Amino acid sequence: MKFKPFEEETIVSARSQEEIVAQLSRFTHLVTDANVPARHIFNGNIEKDTFRISLKVNFPQNALPLAIGKIEPTSKGSIVFLKYQLFPATKVMLGVVGGIMATICISFFLIYLENHEPKYIRAIIITLATGAFYYMTLIVNFFKRKNQTKSTLERILNE
Repeated sequence: MKFKPFEEETIVSARSQEEIVAQLSRFTHLVTDANVPARHIFNGNIEKDTFRISLKVNFPQNALPLAIGKIEPTSKGSIVFLKYQLFPATKVMLGVVGGIMATICISFFLIYLENHEPKYIRAIIITLATGAFYYMTLIVNFFKRKNQTKSTLERILNE
């Protein structure tokens, strides 16, 4: 199991760069659009040779991956270089939660150094276990959603 919510991969396609962009555009809409047709599967931006998309969801998901792609033409089609990563807001949230947990652990440790009571060590262990559980839940959900995004993207590119 990977412990970092980031992954890169390459997709080789027989389609031209323009065909890939057109196909992605059919199933993607800008997040600023108010009325979204039902056929749209992705939210994001698509340009001539790059795109930033994520699966369209009906409820908030912190672990939803952002797929960043670069399309390079070849003599027999195209190569799509993909990076899956957390949204910037999720990275900030992860940093804030990590900072809060670190502050709590340091506080309990400093109190333990003064009092030498084992209950403060237990509090540190509970805080660390809570942080580990939170992070592992995020990682598991990220890779689950990444696999959904990958299979949907491959299906669309091969239609």
